[in-house]
Amino acid sequence: MRASNRWNEFLNLTAIEYFAIKNLQGADFVWESLTPEILDNTGKIISHPGAQTTVSYKVTVTIDSVSNVYEHTSTLLAKAW
Repeated sequence: MRASNRWNEFLNLTAIEYFAIKNLQGADFVWESLTPEILDNTGKIISHPGAQTTVSYKVTVTIDSVSNVYEHTSTLLAKAW
Protein backbone atom coordinates (compact mmCIF):
# COMPACT_ATOMS: atom_id res chain seq x y z
CA MET A 1 0.00 0.00 0.00
CA ARG A 2 2.65 2.48 0.92
CA ALA A 3 4.89 1.62 -2.02
CA SER A 4 2.00 2.15 -4.43
CA ASN A 5 1.09 5.46 -2.74
CA ARG A 6 -2.34 4.22 -1.56
CA TRP A 7 -1.86 4.61 2.19
CA ASN A 8 -4.15 7.66 2.41
CA GLU A 9 -6.85 5.83 0.46
CA PHE A 10 -6.67 2.99 2.99
CA LEU A 11 -6.91 5.45 5.89
CA ASN A 12 -9.96 7.11 4.34
CA LEU A 13 -11.72 3.79 3.81
CA THR A 14 -10.92 2.79 7.39
CA ALA A 15 -12.36 6.08 8.69
CA ILE A 16 -15.56 5.52 6.69
CA GLU A 17 -15.92 1.98 8.04
CA TYR A 18 -15.36 3.18 11.62
CA PHE A 19 -17.95 5.95 11.16
CA ALA A 20 -20.46 3.41 9.86
CA ILE A 21 -19.89 1.02 12.77
CA LYS A 22 -20.26 3.80 15.34
CA ASN A 23 -23.09 5.81 13.77
CA LEU A 24 -25.05 3.66 11.36
CA GLN A 25 -26.41 0.88 13.53
CA GLY A 26 -28.89 -1.17 11.53
CA ALA A 27 -27.51 -0.05 8.17
CA ASP A 28 -27.01 -2.71 5.54
CA PHE A 29 -24.16 -2.37 3.02
CA VAL A 30 -24.11 -4.40 -0.19
CA TRP A 31 -21.03 -4.16 -2.40
CA GLU A 32 -21.18 -5.10 -6.09
CA SER A 33 -18.33 -5.15 -8.57
CA LEU A 34 -19.02 -3.37 -11.85
CA THR A 35 -15.89 -4.95 -13.33
CA PRO A 36 -16.50 -8.58 -12.30
CA GLU A 37 -13.89 -9.92 -14.71
CA ILE A 38 -11.24 -8.21 -12.52
CA LEU A 39 -12.78 -7.55 -9.10
CA ASP A 40 -15.18 -9.78 -7.16
CA ASN A 41 -18.00 -8.55 -4.91
CA THR A 42 -15.75 -8.64 -1.83
CA GLY A 43 -13.17 -6.30 -3.39
CA LYS A 44 -10.69 -9.07 -4.12
CA ILE A 45 -8.74 -8.84 -7.38
CA ILE A 46 -9.47 -12.11 -9.17
CA SER A 47 -7.79 -11.46 -12.53
CA HIS A 48 -5.22 -8.68 -12.84
CA PRO A 49 -4.97 -7.57 -16.48
CA GLY A 50 -1.30 -6.63 -16.02
CA ALA A 51 -1.57 -3.05 -17.19
CA GLN A 52 -2.94 -0.16 -15.14
CA THR A 53 -6.72 -0.12 -15.35
CA THR A 54 -9.76 1.33 -13.65
CA VAL A 55 -12.15 -0.85 -11.67
CA SER A 56 -15.65 0.18 -10.66
CA TYR A 57 -18.01 -0.91 -7.93
CA LYS A 58 -21.20 0.23 -6.30
CA VAL A 59 -22.37 0.20 -2.73
CA THR A 60 -26.03 0.06 -1.80
CA VAL A 61 -26.70 1.39 1.70
CA THR A 62 -30.08 0.61 3.24
CA ILE A 63 -31.31 2.20 6.47
CA ASP A 64 -34.91 1.79 7.65
CA SER A 65 -35.98 0.40 4.24
CA VAL A 66 -34.53 3.42 2.39
CA SER A 67 -31.70 2.60 -0.03
CA ASN A 68 -29.07 4.81 -1.60
CA VAL A 69 -26.65 3.64 -4.27
CA TYR A 70 -23.13 5.03 -4.62
CA GLU A 71 -20.78 4.22 -7.50
CA HIS A 72 -17.00 4.46 -7.17
CA THR A 73 -13.92 3.85 -9.28
CA SER A 74 -10.39 3.03 -8.29
CA THR A 75 -7.17 2.71 -10.25
CA LEU A 76 -5.57 -0.70 -10.25
CA LEU A 77 -1.87 -0.10 -10.80
CA ALA A 78 0.13 -2.07 -13.34
CA LYS A 79 1.74 -5.25 -12.09
CA ALA A 80 5.33 -4.85 -11.02
CA TRP A 81 6.91 -7.96 -12.50
